[in-house]
Amino acid sequence: MKLEADTRVLTEKLNQIVKVISNNAFSNEMQKMVVIETSKDGFGLNLTGSNSYSWLSLAIGKENVTVKEKGSLAVDAKFLLEILKTLNDKWVVIETKKDGMLNIKTETSSFDIPSVDSSNYPQLKDEKQTMTVDVNLSDLTDLIRRTAYCCDNGSEMREVLKGIKFTFNSDSIVAIATDSHVMSRVTIKCKSEGEVDKPSSLLIPAKAIKNVASFFDDDQVKLLISDTQMKIVGEGVELALRSLAGTYPNVQSILDGFSDPEVEFDVNRLDFIASLKRTKVVASKIEAGGAFLGVLSIVDGHVQLKAKSRTRMADSFEAIQVSNYQGADPFEIGLNVLNILNILTYSYTNNDEKIHFAFKGRLNPIQITAGDHFEKGNDQLVTPIRYDFN
Repeated sequence: MKLEADTRVLTEKLNQIVKVISNNAFSNEMQKMVVIETSKDGFGLNLTGSNSYSWLSLAIGKENVTVKEKGSLAVDAKFLLEILKTLNDKWVVIETKKDGMLNIKTETSSFDIPSVDSSNYPQLKDEKQTMTVDVNLSDLTDLIRRTAYCCDNGSEMREVLKGIKFTFNSDSIVAIATDSHVMSRVTIKCKSEGEVDKPSSLLIPAKAIKNVASFFDDDQVKLLISDTQMKIVGEGVELALRSLAGTYPNVQSILDGFSDPEVEFDVNRLDFIASLKRTKVVASKIEAGGAFLGVLSIVDGHVQLKAKSRTRMADSFEAIQVSNYQGADPFEIGLNVLNILNILTYSYTNNDEKIHFAFKGRLNPIQITAGDHFEKGNDQLVTPIRYDFN
């Protein structure tokens, strides 16, 4: 293989590939490499990198690369990137040598680094495609942002909770995620190509998909769905994601089952976030779950948020301004201040001025939805905390 490439473009593309390269010390050495391969037409270049759950392939067009000899090889991705970042020349020549070394050359510099046969690189399983979906990229990234934060990334015993469950319908995508304390469901519109016999579901690792926007410049992307994979395809970019194995808990039935609240009201999102941040400073941290305990109480129509710190011998009090209040009085419930903060920060934006809270007793999950423009299939549940301030 021999080619001449634009140094800046090659460096930028390789920097993206490195984002998906495995950092695990126990990973196969091949998973720390990038495959460099001339395109089938012989005019462009493809770079591919992967980890256990994702494969990223990026194309470099003929305007930024001149292929002199076709070929394919694999090389240490981070090592190559370190070299490219030091080069000041506009063009770099890359050529395989007879001894298997890869020569990287400019007018003033030359490097020889080891390369290996790319045929040994982990291959993506070839599966029959069951559905093709067109979706707005900003809608997809928004859906991921509003669910990925509540995946459980700390427990090796609950692998399935590290994923976002995607359900693909003919005109919508529903994403659900939970760490067993917070549940988030988000629904966006899409357009499927052809007839859809039945919805398809995949459990995609949040870690693998959360930075998807950084790989694409497109307004629209295609999702190619198969039994165990989702491919996101844009102009010159393909990100393939493997579904997690295992049975996901029936979170949707819990979300759908919320009804007949005992107490409900609306709050201003930004004002409540400020109150939660102040309360978190004092709130006692429950070591077992990493929760910050706060107590929401209602007395004579007044909503209050209280916290105590046993270690600092301090307490705090916040008067919460609410609207559209309905239900029991008095009422009191313990909650994890940090969980509520995360929901209001990641599941909602400044476009959501009002947030609706609904409570179904002291021991049942709290429902959170948009107060101004609630849309079915967009909601969160958060579990309360048993507490004793005495």
